[in-house]
Amino acid sequence: MPMKVRAITRALPLLALMQPAAAGADVVTLSPVADTYIRGGSQNSNEGDQTFLRVQRLGPKRSLVRFSQAEIGAAVNGGTLVAATLELYVEAANSWGTSGRPVDVHRVTEDWTELGATWNCPNDTNTGNSNPDCPVLWDGGSFDATPTDTMVQTNDLLGPVQFDVTADVAAFLSGTPNYGWLVKKQSESTDGFVDYTSREGTAGQSPKLILEVEFPTPTPTATPTPTSACPAQPLNGCRQQIQEGAGILKLKDPAGNPARRTLVWRWTKGEQTSIAEFGNPLADTAYTLCIYDAAAGTPQLAFTAIVPPAGTCNNKPCWQAKESGFLYRDPMAATAGIATVKLVAGADGKARAVVRGKGTALPLPALPLQQDQTVVAQLKHTGGQCWESRYTSPALRNEPELFKDRNDGPLPSPTPTASPV
Repeated sequence: MPMKVRAITRALPLLALMQPAAAGADVVTLSPVADTYIRGGSQNSNEGDQTFLRVQRLGPKRSLVRFSQAEIGAAVNGGTLVAATLELYVEAANSWGTSGRPVDVHRVTEDWTELGATWNCPNDTNTGNSNPDCPVLWDGGSFDATPTDTMVQTNDLLGPVQFDVTADVAAFLSGTPNYGWLVKKQSESTDGFVDYTSREGTAGQSPKLILEVEFPTPTPTATPTPTSACPAQPLNGCRQQIQEGAGILKLKDPAGNPARRTLVWRWTKGEQTSIAEFGNPLADTAYTLCIYDAAAGTPQLAFTAIVPPAGTCNNKPCWQAKESGFLYRDPMAATAGIATVKLVAGADGKARAVVRGKGTALPLPALPLQQDQTVVAQLKHTGGQCWESRYTSPALRNEPELFKDRNDGPLPSPTPTASPV
């Protein structure tokens, strides 16, 4: 199945791109909701606002990090957890001996707060008085004595380091309370200190929880109804662009690299179109982009891309209702290579439609186009309405890897509705 990649940041869950670690799995990257380190030598001090997390013999010092259980659940919802990795960024390290020494990560078993955690307390209610202000002390953290994972830190090991925390995250998903992890030296009687970047530190270096999730293969979309297909000849009476050169048709097909195919069709400064005339793609209105080349003045169907109604893309509805129209979004461009369709209703000169496509699924025609003399692009839906652009020779660019041209002015006396399919 196509890869879906998401990232959830500290302030607001958002999507961001990463590469998958395994074919067929989505990679979801979460940012922490809390991190700090605790100091055995200053047992009632809190370091929750520091830009680093420290692990060290002297003190000793141990680090804490936690990720939102709600975000973990949302990331895996409907899928199967394949792997979970805690990634920390080493910004300084020293005194680890000639061959390095092990650092362990442990699952924390008691709740704590970023601005209240100290060596003595999981949540000290007054960290400014040098006293433990908590009902129950935890003496350096409450955690599972068996390490979840171990890595060997050396003096020259800087940058990202990773711990396998798959078993812990699976336990969180099964109901075990999620209080995050504690990171400590395996032997706190030996030398060695390391500073990891905290969530308050350098952007891009904060702790990460990287989840690999497999989702079921989606049910194939039903075969479009016959009225979704492009007719052999362009429709009559489609809505026109009232301003010459306002829109563009761009087809790009780099030789030997179908993954970089792109299509852009912008129908702007268009004739008046109401929202009702767009139909209801959230339920039952399919859209089709049809492009006709011409030879000796005779149109020939060169491109068809059908966008079905409803459906899910990247585990979200493909179509969304907007204030002035509709938006189709498929980041993977899995259906006919179409990534977005934007439909905006408006008065004359305000209505617009945009279609963008990309990738190997995009069935571009062979380039250059003949354009003898006019290329016609029409966006139509199953209700019979359509929107049209015409591009008369010579094009701005018409080459073996690129066709690009701006639209002609409107046809004389356009009719308000399209002929039935």
